[in-house]
Amino acid sequence: MTAEREGVQLPLACWGSGTRRIAALAIAEQNQGEAPITLVDEIERGLEPYRQRSLIEKLQTSKSQVFVTTHSPTAISAASSSSLWYVDHTGKIGCLHQTKLARHRKSDPEMFLARLAIVAEGITELGFISTILGRAFPLPLQSYGIHISDGGGHESALGILEALAEGGLHFGGFVDEEGKHPTRWQSLEKSLGQLMFRWKSGCTEECILASVKEEQFEDFLTHDDSHKTNFRLRTLADRLSLQEKDFAAIKAKAGNGLRQLITEAATGSIPSTVKEEEKKQYKAHAGTWFKSVDGGQELAEKVLSLGIWPTLKPEIIPFCNAVRRAVAMEESEDITQ
Repeated sequence: MTAEREGVQLPLACWGSGTRRIAALAIAEQNQGEAPITLVDEIERGLEPYRQRSLIEKLQTSKSQVFVTTHSPTAISAASSSSLWYVDHTGKIGCLHQTKLARHRKSDPEMFLARLAIVAEGITELGFISTILGRAFPLPLQSYGIHISDGGGHESALGILEALAEGGLHFGGFVDEEGKHPTRWQSLEKSLGQLMFRWKSGCTEECILASVKEEQFEDFLTHDDSHKTNFRLRTLADRLSLQEKDFAAIKAKAGNGLRQLITEAATGSIPSTVKEEEKKQYKAHAGTWFKSVDGGQELAEKVLSLGIWPTLKPEIIPFCNAVRRAVAMEESEDITQ
């Protein structure tokens, strides 16, 4: 068999493995019976991402029933109208809900190729637990096949974790306690055990701020970038209707309410007295604090540098050890600070 390239007939055996595989599928297509079945092992082999997408699309629209195995994020993302079956770290095989996981299959397909995937509630939690777990392992997390994914918010993360659990699979979760859907969260905790972490009360920022000592408040809000520190001070001053934005003036005006003030600014809480047109401005305060992946990482570093970790350790270390066990690592009494 030959194929033409720039007017030259070349034996098919001389072409790349990707081209040979596509040719084999094309030949098989011409010899299909009435109920064709196509099996493709590691469909990405020898194919660039754009050719993977093209081939997946062709297979999805063909009359043949197709079974494909893959280690390619591109192939998973492209197979948007296909059923996805996943083998987890325990060897269990489960079908993943197509609709509930559609956004994640497109935005973060690598999650379905990890040895252990952990769904963090949002970007702050992603940055925070990535840093904490990074201290719980001697090598980078990717060396163990651990992948942490942004769940996109409380409700979205709940839906994603439930969809994964429905398939009988084991993933991890790291979320806030917002007082919503207690029965559903309890069901997940029962299913996933210690791989399902949920703060006892409140969100990540609230739980950490509750353990910050009053004399540490200024260090807590200080960022390596002085401009960001000034922005944070401005969010506090605005909430106090204070012109000055130095820490001493803010502390004097806030009095015993300084912890609550910082918590409200860091979480983007909107005061009840704020006008409708100003609500977005107050909600955006969270982005100046820790509402980002970098912000979550900073939050974790402050937990360690300000000596807050011993207070949080009893709550978090069981989750760290559950992750270690999931990738065949022995438990550890503590993380490396």
